[in-house]
Amino acid sequence: MDQSYIAGLFVSNQYQSTGIGSKLIEKCKQYYKTLRLDVYAKNLKAIEFYKKHEFEIEQEKENEDTKETEYLMIWESKNK
Repeated sequence: MDQSYIAGLFVSNQYQSTGIGSKLIEKCKQYYKTLRLDVYAKNLKAIEFYKKHEFEIEQEKENEDTKETEYLMIWESKNK
C-alpha cells in the first residue's frame, strides 16, 4: 500500500481461492475511503476479483514500462 494505492496484491497459487485476498482487501477498506490500483487488461481473473469487491474500471491506459494495456480500478466507500 502507498497511501490509498494498492501497488500489488499477490497470493501464492496454493492459497488462492481460500479468502486471503478478500480479507486483505476488506482490511484495506477499513483504513481508506478510496482504494486505487492498476491491473493488466489481460489479467481477467484479477479483474473479476476486484469487481467482486466493488472496484470499477475508471480508465484504460498503456503501461509506460511494459506497453501492455492496463486498467485503473477504483473502489469508493459508500459511507461518506
